[in-house]
Amino acid sequence: MATAGQNVGLFCAVYQRTKIEIPTMICERKTKTLQLLAHWNYFLAIEQDVIKLSRYIEFSPNNYNSYSIELAHLLMASTSEVDVLLKEICISGNKKRNMGIHDYRKFFQDTDEWDISKKAFINNLVLLPRYNLHFDPWKDWRYGRENAPEWWDANNNIKHDRGTQFHQANLLNVLNSVSALLAVNLYLIRSRNKDLIKLGRIEPPKLFISEQDFTFGWGVTE
Repeated sequence: MATAGQNVGLFCAVYQRTKIEIPTMICERKTKTLQLLAHWNYFLAIEQDVIKLSRYIEFSPNNYNSYSIELAHLLMASTSEVDVLLKEICISGNKKRNMGIHDYRKFFQDTDEWDISKKAFINNLVLLPRYNLHFDPWKDWRYGRENAPEWWDANNNIKHDRGTQFHQANLLNVLNSVSALLAVNLYLIRSRNKDLIKLGRIEPPKLFISEQDFTFGWGVTE
């Protein structure tokens, strides 16, 4: 069975072959929508893994320092995806291809009082209502600091020095990283095709929810 992406490619190819005029932007918009959905579905898959984890570790400040192989896996998967999405956001109109966390920071910090979307991003709190917890993954950037978020540094430390830094693969860093992934997904969707949310084209999260989600009538499912 052909995937949705293959169907869109076939749709565009048929029109090009038959020389029937079709606006290029229709194909481009469909492709971009599929990309947004692919990233969103990846977030939902990570969220499902976090929900499964909650059967074995109670999500509580008392357990924030708990660490394990599974937590390391979740931290690396979510942080890597945050990197992919931030690069996608920041690279538009920028000739620089080798972008890193400090390029992303400058993008969101270099803003004026009218740039509401960037301010909303770094001010975005992510809630876990089921556990009465909230996370503020971009708080350092909101306060004008030039450092990378702690969960980001933790991921790099684990990648490069797992022998001595493995304890940083802890619950707190994972919950902050997945919260950051939700926030950056929502920023990208709202900037590229916010109708995906308004028209119910994407499945709402089951555990994590940003404060801004209530604007669209989203709530947690249990």
